[in-house]
Amino acid sequence: MFHATSMSRRELAHRANQGIDVYLVWYPDDDSLAVTVVDESGESFELVVDAHEALEVFEHPYAYAAYRGLLEHAGVAV
Repeated sequence: MFHATSMSRRELAHRANQGIDVYLVWYPDDDSLAVTVVDESGESFELVVDAHEALEVFEHPYAYAAYRGLLEHAGVAV
């Protein structure tokens, strides 16, 4: 699930490694959290997360995306 770009968004954390950027973001309009992953080719996905799992998903976004079945549909190679 991607949030509409018109929603305000606040970056809470960011990390980059080997051409992959991972962001933990908060959308104050609906008080939701998400982890967004963008690779150097521009491929991306976003995982809406609960507060209790936010840092764990931030650290391991591909594992959570695979568990949720997101990567199978997005064509992302893990």
